[in-house]
Amino acid sequence: MRIAILGLGDFGFSLAYWLHALGNEVIAIDKSADIIQRIMENVSKAIVADATDREVLEEIGIRDVDVVLIAVGRRLETHVLLTHYLREIGIPRVMVKVADEEQGKILRLVGATDVVQPDRDIAAKIAASLTFPNVIEYVPLEGQVRILALKAPEGLIGKALQDMKLVANEHIHVLAVDPAGRDKRPFIPAPDYTVAAGDTLVVMGDLADLLQTLKQQYS
Repeated sequence: MRIAILGLGDFGFSLAYWLHALGNEVIAIDKSADIIQRIMENVSKAIVADATDREVLEEIGIRDVDVVLIAVGRRLETHVLLTHYLREIGIPRVMVKVADEEQGKILRLVGATDVVQPDRDIAAKIAASLTFPNVIEYVPLEGQVRILALKAPEGLIGKALQDMKLVANEHIHVLAVDPAGRDKRPFIPAPDYTVAAGDTLVVMGDLADLLQTLKQQYS
């Protein structure tokens, strides 16, 4: 996949590094020569330039990329104009780093296919892991829907999914089980699956329902 990262703050820099490490072709653009020097050996192409300049974007072949991440500055106006331009020239996927949900709504209206709030998402993950140590992963989705990966608590071991309070609420669903044992693969469980010690459950549901269930199971 060919991906352009516009702006190399902490988030953009780290994302560019890991996207390239995972085998993607990454073009990184930032006004700071020092930052470009640091990232140069860890991306496909690193360019010192104003990432908001349309002429610059045309010169680097922005029309040929599959995904553009806008992570330059914090001005909403800049993000709106860039998003509109990129969608207008046919970029299939435009992801924008936003400061809050209101910005996200506005940018979706002008064509952003994805919006991300790294600070909020990281804070939510840390809060979940501190409050519920068995929570391994925390993924916020649209609205109040969340996905959690959690080690099965002792109170659920030996019980079938269909008999547990965890799934008795129609707003909570067990999407997958990563079973104990290195030689076993994750799978989508049947309702009569019996939870084993060491299992990791991947569940999805409304945040309020998940919090209530977690408090019941881990208190």
